[in-house]
Amino acid sequence: MRRFCFVVLIVLLLSTGCNDDAENENLYKDEIIYLKNEVAKLVEKNEELEDTIVKLNNDISRLYDYSHSFIHADVEISQLYRYLQALPSYTAVFGIIKDYDITNNVIYFDDLEWISSQDKVRIKELGREGESFPNGCFLHNEEEDIIPYTIKERIGFYLLNEEQIVEKSSYETFVEKIGKHSVLCNITFCGEEIVYITEVYFP
Repeated sequence: MRRFCFVVLIVLLLSTGCNDDAENENLYKDEIIYLKNEVAKLVEKNEELEDTIVKLNNDISRLYDYSHSFIHADVEISQLYRYLQALPSYTAVFGIIKDYDITNNVIYFDDLEWISSQDKVRIKELGREGESFPNGCFLHNEEEDIIPYTIKERIGFYLLNEEQIVEKSSYETFVEKIGKHSVLCNITFCGEEIVYITEVYFP
């Protein structure tokens, strides 16, 4: 009887040990599966991180190239500004040539203001509301201020022909025309020297 009980006890102990081993094995398997999943996540995150690093490097390269191009653009813009500053400055005035001194090659010019009939503000400033302007414009002379300008034969003369179209003319034609009547024109200066005289048609 004692021997039987002892045998039963051993069997129970062995079976309990087997169960513990089985449970432990299951626990290890679960742990291994969990760890594998975590490793997979880390690998995935690492791949994403690598992709992010690659993208950042590309962005850095692109921005560097972009900034580098702007550096060249700044240099080019500076060069253009220096070039423009070196160019002579052109200005123009509008008015009427009232007389000409052929002996001294001097014209006598009075500047005028060309005002459109649509310029309601300027018309109001001049107190000319209610007036009709059949030509669609009018000339205003704030005050007569005759200015003498010396002209040279090398000036470009552009005068109205019989069809009232501006065409390049000669110095002699200009002198002949100005000898007959006043000439409404634009005078273009380079610095302080006259370079063009262009007759203007007034309807």
